[in-house]
Amino acid sequence: MGYKEHFILALAISSIATLLLGIFVYLKGKNKKLNIIFALYSFAISWWCGTQIGNIYGPSLEASCNWSRIEQIGVVFIPTFFVHFVVVLLELRRKWLLRLCYAFSTIIAFLSPTTTLITAKAERKFGGIINFGEPGILYGVLVLFFVVCVIYGIYKIYQAYLHSKGARRNQLKYLWISYIIGYFGGAPNFFLVWDISIPLLNPYGTYLVPIYACIVTYAIIKYRLMSISMILRKGWMFFFYLLGSAFVFIPLFILTRNSIIALFILGFFMIGISPSFYRFLERATRPFVDTIIFKGKFDYLRKLAKFSGS
Repeated sequence: MGYKEHFILALAISSIATLLLGIFVYLKGKNKKLNIIFALYSFAISWWCGTQIGNIYGPSLEASCNWSRIEQIGVVFIPTFFVHFVVVLLELRRKWLLRLCYAFSTIIAFLSPTTTLITAKAERKFGGIINFGEPGILYGVLVLFFVVCVIYGIYKIYQAYLHSKGARRNQLKYLWISYIIGYFGGAPNFFLVWDISIPLLNPYGTYLVPIYACIVTYAIIKYRLMSISMILRKGWMFFFYLLGSAFVFIPLFILTRNSIIALFILGFFMIGISPSFYRFLERATRPFVDTIIFKGKFDYLRKLAKFSGS
């Protein structure tokens, strides 16, 4: 695969991984503020990844420009939801900061789809390999806002980690590491609008975003195991299923050169063939899920549930 195909594959996997993570966290705590905010944060990342595929692949420069403008709606809310999550997680009193962040994100979200202030147009970049949006006069302000919020949130998590103990300390450690990895992998995409492609990080850095999702999931499993392991086991199976489907979509996309045709074929695959494919993946990945991820603890929980009659 080439530069463009790796970008699309990395973004597709990242979009699926963060979407699943957001859905899972939300379903486990529909009435919990922290879960809702984290789910919104995950959905914003998934939005960014999914719409950037349209930005890169757009069949015309006009289409890429439109996708880029829609993309920024998710992009501008990522740092706001991140800061909100950190504030709630660490029980900080920062109402003024949250109001400022939400006000800025809302304004940019309204301006982006309908004006040239954020995305002016789209151009073919790097020898015509990909299409990508060109920055408007406020795009630099958006990037600055993003960077400041991310640095603030990561710093606050690290600061809390230094002053915490026990399971809380380990949880914050994994969160801090996961955010470093995720933002390190995804942030280089900002430079593409200025015709700057960072070696290795573009496009391969985007593969770090699903790794971020896996680390966060591991932190949830490791330190809240008793309440969610039964559901997570099926969740991991579904993740591998969607991952396998993504690897089916990419070759179809490359062969047909048409995303609609590729999605139609993939839809037929998922409806007609994939039940057997899912069962195959479940059998193939069960030893990994039970032994590596859960370290044999799922069997313990299953026996405990049987013993208690639940």
